Amino acid sequence: MSTRGRNIERRWRMQARVLAVLISGTVVLVGAGIASAAPSSHGPSVPANFPKDKAALMQGQLDEAANRKVPKKPTVDEGRAMAAAGAGQVETFARTVGITEGMAQSPFPHSQFQVSNFYHGPAGGLWMLVYAGTALDASGATQGSLRVLSESDTGSITPIGAYDAPKPCTTLRITGYSGTILTLVTESGAKIAFDIAKLTYV
Repeated sequence: MSTRGRNIERRWRMQARVLAVLISGTVVLVGAGIASAAPSSHGPSVPANFPKDKAALMQGQLDEAANRKVPKKPTVDEGRAMAAAGAGQVETFARTVGITEGMAQSPFPHSQFQVSNFYHGPAGGLWMLVYAGTALDASGATQGSLRVLSESDTGSITPIGAYDAPKPCTTLRITGYSGTILTLVTESGAKIAFDIAKLTYV
């Protein structure tokens, strides 16, 4: 074979090698693109053009969300059973014995009874609320008085009665308590006692 023929054969072999490398690289790139574009077996996948450092983190979050178990909705029978199980349970709240000064909102119409302060505590197996203050009649006349209510374990209020001071006075205020006996004072400083258990002045 002449020198010119050997050169032509050498160039042909070199071109064949380059073409083979190019074809191999194309196959690898195409394969990689298909693999990265393929959806995760656990659910949605990250786009192929997403940065690698963020892709792994996001794919983990997507897989975790896809695998998260959704709480099963109870059947009608299961719902009835759950309701029956909780039917006997009563929500209660903490209570403290004491006297509260100042009220953001009185439970009584201001035109009928103006609250000075109130006592909250037990008496006769009930939780009692005793409001001291001033009662007003239709003519505007005032009289020191008490309003007594009871409160159930669930917060339900029951009115018990209204108790005007045994002597004429404008208003009453609770200053202390001992057991079921409340100590009251009028606007003039006179002291009066009221028994919550017996619902009478003593």
